[in-house]
Amino acid sequence: LVLVFIFHTMRARSRWQAVGSVALLIVFAFCVPFVRQRILVSFGSSDVSGVARTESLGDFTGLVSGHWLFGLGWARTEIIDPATSYAVNLISNSPLLQIYRGGLVAGLGFLAVILIGCIMSYRALRSDSLPFAVYGGVFIAFCIVALNLDHGVTDVPQTTLCFSVFLAFLLYVDRSR
Repeated sequence: LVLVFIFHTMRARSRWQAVGSVALLIVFAFCVPFVRQRILVSFGSSDVSGVARTESLGDFTGLVSGHWLFGLGWARTEIIDPATSYAVNLISNSPLLQIYRGGLVAGLGFLAVILIGCIMSYRALRSDSLPFAVYGGVFIAFCIVALNLDHGVTDVPQTTLCFSVFLAFLLYVDRSR
């Protein structure tokens, strides 16, 4: 919504309605104790998931060492078995997990798809259509937040399928524009 607010060419009245809606959403989010605490504690020193992400980033280069070009493979035990995955502490970043599994060859291809999708999304953001702008903003936000904080797109088949459908609709939006 913030990207749509910044980049979309909307009327001033609609812009103020969007600001009011976001402000109201923030107030409601902070009224729920669980949500308020999660927002305020996230990525701090007491956040277990943040500490685990930092540790996995530190371990990443050692794990991939010697396998940079083609990665460690696709049928690894840590990808299939949850207990092994927990012990290895796989990186929670889709582009880096793609490099872990398929090497720089697959990782750079995945980054190219993301970059092309973000360029198409920016063009959708700048279009006159509010639905297209929202879709473009959602795609960019997904790439910035979800792909960097989770690895589902690269190792959960259902999420990979959803991301593929997301890209197909982005292509539809770009062609319709």
